[in-house]
Amino acid sequence: MTILLLFSMILRPVAFEYRSKVDATRWRDTWNWAFLISGAVPMIIYGAAFGNVLQDVGFHFGWDVQYYQDESFVGYLLNPFAILCGVLPLALSIHQAGPLMSVCSTSRYRNRPWSPCMSRCDRDRPRQPAWL
Repeated sequence: MTILLLFSMILRPVAFEYRSKVDATRWRDTWNWAFLISGAVPMIIYGAAFGNVLQDVGFHFGWDVQYYQDESFVGYLLNPFAILCGVLPLALSIHQAGPLMSVCSTSRYRNRPWSPCMSRCDRDRPRQPAWL
């Protein structure tokens, strides 16, 4: 799990840097997918780890201060509750980004001063009337 997390966190800036190096559709699509996957994997892993902490991980210490594992490695790390806790942050981020992207992409509210997709520099710039 740690190796997968480390690999995805290294892949994210690499994908961000290399996606615009070659002017080909397949190249850009490949790096876009790498960027998407490297953003989703840490959310799923951290969520599953938090779910395992909430549920209590399946090991204990004996009287001789020896570590005893009750279940198999995959059995206690990838239980249904941990998977649900791993998918929940991903679903919440999609739920939050979806409406924001729909408002910012093509909308009559895009150029409004209160719009969440306008930066501070865009808000300070003088506006043209809508009929021009």
